[in-house]
Amino acid sequence: PKRPRLFARVVNSSREVEAAKRLRRTLQDALPECEEIFLLLIVDLQQASGPIYVSELGTNTLLYTISEQDTTAALTQGQQSFQLCSETYAKAIAFAVRYWAGDAIWEQAQQFSTLRE
Repeated sequence: PKRPRLFARVVNSSREVEAAKRLRRTLQDALPECEEIFLLLIVDLQQASGPIYVSELGTNTLLYTISEQDTTAALTQGQQSFQLCSETYAKAIAFAVRYWAGDAIWEQAQQFSTLRE
């Protein structure tokens, strides 16, 4: 199928974020028939929540950070913890889909030239 594909990955370290280019190439090599491949990296336990666009990663890669405060708050909710964490990830995925669909929300993303900024 030539349809576009979106992959979401939760990363645990900055080293995994730095490997984003390699992961995208690997996905492209594995699915050469795909029209486009989009990669969302969800980075948990950060200082703030929200989307980040890094131009060196290309337009088809987006980072979305989730604050440590949000994660901790969700994890203290007993039986609802899993659902609350899932909803947070779903919010990141929904943002990415709207972002790549061309919604004006791209302006909400922090923008950087490189990962080192």
